Amino acid sequence: QGRRWRRIYAGLVLIEELLKNGAPELVTETAEGRYFDLVQRLSLLEKFECTNDLRVQNMVRTKASGLRSEVVPRLETHADDPSHKPASSSYTGTTRSDSTSTGTTST
Repeated sequence: QGRRWRRIYAGLVLIEELLKNGAPELVTETAEGRYFDLVQRLSLLEKFECTNDLRVQNMVRTKASGLRSEVVPRLETHADDPSHKPASSSYTGTTRSDSTSTGTTST
């Protein structure tokens, strides 16, 4: 658990960089809650506990709080934008019902 904070903090830094320099579609997918609720995860990390090192606890909480205060207005602005159209999934694979209707089976 002592080193777990490093991965968490690295993830926060990565999110920060992706929001600043990443593709605009990332904001669209985040606003739609496509993969997970970023705001909820950041809110949970604002209460991060590391009893061994209060410095680490403060670093993670501060980074999460700063990111959340940056992300929430961007997502709200994006959601209110009338020119916003939902991102479409680029996955074009077959579903289980597609493969069973053609007589093929997957293992």
